Amino acid sequence: MNYRATKSPKKLMQIFKQKVVELGEKLLPAFNTPTGIPRGVINLGRFLQMLMKNKMIWMHLMDPCSGTSWSWGWASAGSSILAEFGTLHLEFVHLTELSGNPVFTEKVMNIRKLLNKIEKPHGLYPNFLSPVSGNWVQHHVSIGGLGDSFYEYLIKSFLMSDKTDQEAKKMYYSAMEAIETNLVQKSPAGLTYVAEWRGGILDHKMGHLACFSGGMIGIGADDGPAGQRQHYLDLAAEITHTCHESYSRSGRKTDSHNNTALVGVG
Repeated sequence: MNYRATKSPKKLMQIFKQKVVELGEKLLPAFNTPTGIPRGVINLGRFLQMLMKNKMIWMHLMDPCSGTSWSWGWASAGSSILAEFGTLHLEFVHLTELSGNPVFTEKVMNIRKLLNKIEKPHGLYPNFLSPVSGNWVQHHVSIGGLGDSFYEYLIKSFLMSDKTDQEAKKMYYSAMEAIETNLVQKSPAGLTYVAEWRGGILDHKMGHLACFSGGMIGIGADDGPAGQRQHYLDLAAEITHTCHESYSRSGRKTDSHNNTALVGVG
């Protein structure tokens, strides 16, 4: 970064604005699928580090594969991941605001359009979706890893739009209703947790990454269905308590970011 640019906040912000829009444009080819659902990985080009005149510089090479996208090798049947393609909305809408280019908002609104159109088992959103057919690849549902931030972005999109994004609101509270009906459970010791769902069969565990949901449910409590505010606050507190107890009883008092199974807790 040029030293003089850092001395001028306005110039620095302009550089960041330019770079973020450039990055957004480089990501657009990932959406070139039959459904518009982006693939999970994209080649942004490669860089060669060279030593020249005792100064380290970066030379951008024209890569014939630049812009090529593909799905993660571990993703079931070449699918895209709910927590990835469902976690673009805030950034891409903001890219349109920064650049004046509507294409960024159009890309993420198309994702919503498909998700609203497609049949959802028991109102739930599975974690794997084919970017080719637009169908769910397998019925694995989790608010932990692979699914987590999709739900978070729905309520945040509503709140950060000054509560004008009614579509996000409807999707969030409909998803919450389905999660409560199908996934929220109590352990024999009375601890509330959110199980995973595999083709209609509950997997009675809650991963580390699902612990964010206590905060998510809490921030969404004020705008839910009439008379449900305290219910959501209580549910948020119960889930947070379960996570605290899981860490505390493990003797480690904390956990790494590895989706370790927390429940069943006795």
